[in-house]
Amino acid sequence: MTRCLCRRYSDDVTLGRAERPHGAGPSGSTRRTGKRTLSPAMAVELKKRLEVLRDDLAVEIARDRATLAVEPEDRGEDITPSQHPADVASDLFVRESLLTSERMLEEGAFAVEDALRRVRKGTYGICEDCGHAIAKERLEVLPQAARCVDCQRREERLHSKV
Repeated sequence: MTRCLCRRYSDDVTLGRAERPHGAGPSGSTRRTGKRTLSPAMAVELKKRLEVLRDDLAVEIARDRATLAVEPEDRGEDITPSQHPADVASDLFVRESLLTSERMLEEGAFAVEDALRRVRKGTYGICEDCGHAIAKERLEVLPQAARCVDCQRREERLHSKV
């Protein structure tokens, strides 16, 4: 596990301030490290959204696979050497685009399944890297998020191709 480089808030009992969750603003709630902090209603709503997203991704993946499974000659395309090079390039571009789209959809489906696994384990909404709570707003926008914003930025910087 890597250490989070984000701002941390201390538990200052003497001043009556509760520790704020990772990424929370001045009005943040209680610390969420290692504990499920979403309200039960919010957790149910996000779980339903994840399930719908999983089903939608499965449909898109199946559609792409069906398209890719059809051979060019079965689509009525001319695949003889006499075919113009621009047509060959266009067909290749479309096929590569579909393959890339399928790969991205599969990665998204994996992330959704991973999020549903975290829901079942009771660790949904907790950053996999630093253990702090993922902001509710982030989960509303990206329900399959596994990291808080700071840790995700660091992860992307570490794995970005320059």
